[in-house]
Amino acid sequence: SRLQSEDTINAYFSYSQDQSQNLTKIDHIVFGIGSSTNSWPARKEYVKLWWDTQRMRGCVFVDRPLSSLENHTDSHLLPPVCVSEDTSRFR
Repeated sequence: SRLQSEDTINAYFSYSQDQSQNLTKIDHIVFGIGSSTNSWPARKEYVKLWWDTQRMRGCVFVDRPLSSLENHTDSHLLPPVCVSEDTSRFR
C-alpha cells in the first residue's frame, strides 16, 4: 500500500543513528584470491603490496598444496592458502 511505503521512506530518512556506522568497511569484505600453485610464488608478491593482515579477511585458493617452503616463508604477510577441490568440471 502507498501509505505503508511512505511511512517506510519517512522512517528511513528520519533515522537518527550515525550513518557512518552503516558504511561498508574493509573488514566487512572477505577476499577470495585464486591462483595456480605454479603462479602463486610470483602473484603473492603483488598481494603483499595491498594485503593488510590486521584488517583484511580472506583466503588464497590454489589447485594443489604448496611446498612447505613456499607456504610458510612469508605467510605472516599473506592470507591463508586453501587448496581447492577439483574444478575441471567448470571449464
